[in-house]
Amino acid sequence: MKLPRAILFLLSASLLGALPPPSFTLPPGAAPKKYTVELTVDPNRDTFEGFVQIEIELAQPQAVVWLNAKDLTVREATVHAGDRTQKARAEPAAEEFLAIETDSPVGPGNVIISIRYQGRLNEKSVVGPYRKRFNGDWYVYTTFTPIDARRAFPCFDEPRFKTPWS
Repeated sequence: MKLPRAILFLLSASLLGALPPPSFTLPPGAAPKKYTVELTVDPNRDTFEGFVQIEIELAQPQAVVWLNAKDLTVREATVHAGDRTQKARAEPAAEEFLAIETDSPVGPGNVIISIRYQGRLNEKSVVGPYRKRFNGDWYVYTTFTPIDARRAFPCFDEPRFKTPWS
């Protein structure tokens, strides 16, 4: 029996654990409402620790929510919807994206994604968070030019999203 190409594609995507990443911008259907970000930064270390909680509005039920993230290693992710919290898998894709996957779809409506992660403080870069040595001491700097917040925390890092954060 020969299966149609679309069914084979969906079957192979589900076996791989994620849908193909977005091609350039984040897909419609999820909109951030608020960020809460905690960063633990020690200029003497080349990494930093972070925690982000993103309140989002989902237009329809989804088992995958796409975020922007670059050079971040996720330690733990959860998704809270209604009265239910479930562990999520965080799968990096295409260098700039992060799939937050749950075993069963969540939404529509308000959803909270919580992510513990680690990031890099690059010494040779001047984008996102980075570190430089001056007179023997290390200092950490950041530039959040249009698409560099994704180097500090997983987020909806596109100019179309204007979201309050603390």
